[in-house]
Amino acid sequence: MSCSHEEQNLEMNSTREYSAVYIHYVGSLPAEVYGPVTGTFYRFSSHQPVQPVDPRDAIDFLVSCHFRLAR
Repeated sequence: MSCSHEEQNLEMNSTREYSAVYIHYVGSLPAEVYGPVTGTFYRFSSHQPVQPVDPRDAIDFLVSCHFRLAR
């Protein structure tokens, strides 16, 4: 089976791995959210406010007042 050059590039890009971005949850109640891009389930709480997040999902989290980049 042969793939066009465009199909090969799309296949390679879809399997690319990303380094995690650490996000800090500043809310007081537990939050369970799905990443809008990856569909990954993330669970944040006041006891575990910092979690690694795929950078493709992190962008949407950071526009919320409940999350910020961890230091």
